Amino acid sequence: MTPNLRKLTVLASLGLMIAPAAALAGQVQNERVQVSSTSMGGSFGSTFNSSNSSEYIACTDYSDFGIAFCSARDAAGDYGSCSTSNATQRSLIRSLSDSDTVYIGRSGGSCSYVRVKKGSMNEPK
Repeated sequence: MTPNLRKLTVLASLGLMIAPAAALAGQVQNERVQVSSTSMGGSFGSTFNSSNSSEYIACTDYSDFGIAFCSARDAAGDYGSCSTSNATQRSLIRSLSDSDTVYIGRSGGSCSYVRVKKGSMNEPK
């Protein structure tokens, strides 16, 4: 492979890696609260900025009791809640900020999983 062809190949490869990132620049994801019988989740920023005053999602860690509690109500009025004493889940809940998105699994009143999405695409509060 000639030096010029090698340079062209490297530049083309870099372009393919950078193009998808450029396409996402400025992207904002509006993730409204959704509640089902087995999960709940949504974006704190999108929920705060919503015109629907009954929609919410919240999590609180009660360190003095060793438990965290999350609850949510979606635009349709569906409500869900769960609690957890799992150290990893509680750590994720404590890490939440007002522009994060959280997804929570629930079963019989217990949180079965907690997933947190952080990123520039989250709608800010």
